[in-house]
Amino acid sequence: MVVIRIQTPEGQIRANMESTATVKDLFREISNMLSLSLKDIANALYFDVKYTNLVYSHDIHSADLLSKHSSLQHGALLYLKMERDLGSDSDSDSDSVSPEALFRNIMSLKDLPRPPTKGKHCTHDSTMRCTRCYMEWEDAFLKYIGKTREDLQMNEHIRASETDAMDAAAAAFDPWSTSPDSKSGTHSPRKGLQSYQSVNNIQHLKDNITKFQLNIERQKKALVACLSVSETQMMEVRKLVEESMYNRNFYGVMYGRYEYLSEANRLEANVFIEWIYIPPQECIAGTVVVLSDPCSKAKNKAAEKIANAFGLINMGHTFTHFNDRGFILSGAEIGSLAVRTAKLEARGAEHAKFMTNLRGCIDKTRKELVLDAFAASRQLVNLARNNILVENKVEDPGNFVRFSEKQIFELKASELVDAVCFLVPVAVTTHKDIITTMKTKICSSDFPSLGSPCPPTLHDVASYISIHKPQKLSEVYANCNYLVYLTDIISVEEVIMLIDLIKRGAPNESFEEIDNIIKGTVNATLV
Repeated sequence: MVVIRIQTPEGQIRANMESTATVKDLFREISNMLSLSLKDIANALYFDVKYTNLVYSHDIHSADLLSKHSSLQHGALLYLKMERDLGSDSDSDSDSVSPEALFRNIMSLKDLPRPPTKGKHCTHDSTMRCTRCYMEWEDAFLKYIGKTREDLQMNEHIRASETDAMDAAAAAFDPWSTSPDSKSGTHSPRKGLQSYQSVNNIQHLKDNITKFQLNIERQKKALVACLSVSETQMMEVRKLVEESMYNRNFYGVMYGRYEYLSEANRLEANVFIEWIYIPPQECIAGTVVVLSDPCSKAKNKAAEKIANAFGLINMGHTFTHFNDRGFILSGAEIGSLAVRTAKLEARGAEHAKFMTNLRGCIDKTRKELVLDAFAASRQLVNLARNNILVENKVEDPGNFVRFSEKQIFELKASELVDAVCFLVPVAVTTHKDIITTMKTKICSSDFPSLGSPCPPTLHDVASYISIHKPQKLSEVYANCNYLVYLTDIISVEEVIMLIDLIKRGAPNESFEEIDNIIKGTVNATLV
């Protein structure tokens, strides 16, 4: 078996040939794969990337065996020169403008052109190439893959599906109907991108392409217009940090929802974080260790079901940042530090004290951006090195993006990367009135989290019941931390029934049966 690689404007393809195959057999195989005539292949296939040395020439004839020519041996790389899209202008080809198609089958770093010199304003040494270097080189790369800037713009193929917005999984933002189902998975609304932004800002890195940089300074607008975290949730995390005397880091799963900026504008959305679930964990300063025993895993699954029942989806993970005190930053601090980090990125990782990170993927069928994680960390480098960044949630699981020691945006050439990663500053705010702002009307700040320094017990349940005795039962049970702990007393299915009653605003009588079971268990245990 002889494998010949052919670099085309659409990416790299491979022709698997028999050892007795001829040059004409190779042309015929390429013709079948690309639906082109033999004449087109013969006139456009070259040995070099500059298209100066034609394969079909006076030295090589169609009847020659591949084994006869050293330049057509196993692993050889040929270059197919075509004007655009391999002669196919079909508008129905939905993959022709997708990031997956643009970077598909580009197999290794050596196949990519390299900027000849460092950028004019770069401070690193001449052996490195950063985002500024690649900005100057971008046009050469577009020419290399046979694309124009118009081809790389994401707006058109995102807008193409806008007519079907009412049928999309996240089109209607009723807070109780946005939870993902098991078949379709997690979906986010389409995000608005400015017309001049290109796929470099939403980059699908494949195989060994580890030096093609993500450029945050050219990201003029965050993909999410505003990330809002309820004040009660931020207070809870601050309380956890204070209880541990600033000697521990904490990790939490953020559950929330998307909301369109307006009905007329379905390409942009705000993100509302309504519940930060702190899973069972044993963390010390600078280290996050999430427990993986069967009991902890069961609690985490129960938390996911409870959030989905409230119409919330997993918006990603948040961390107390790794500094000497470990406190959570305010929204204003997050915004200013993210901008400052963007300015300091060329000086190296040691100067990058903060970065807002969004991680996600592209849903191929819906042409939507699916954001999987938001991470606010003082040292994002530490998060990446310790595999704390979140994996993709679609059919193609991704590896973690890692950074080199010398520069925060330069990935190690020796590592394989298959991920979609967003590095953008995000505006973060807090909502003071959770009842009026957060449509789900849930709260979790007055019952301990499972990952707190002192995990909840039945004594906490008894105290919680006593404190909230005058309130309606629909308000008492609208506490996600409380509901997660109740899965030790009642089944998850019964907890989901409670959530259905909460959403309907049912009277106290509807809660009495399950309420009596819980109170009876507490009284019998604490007697």
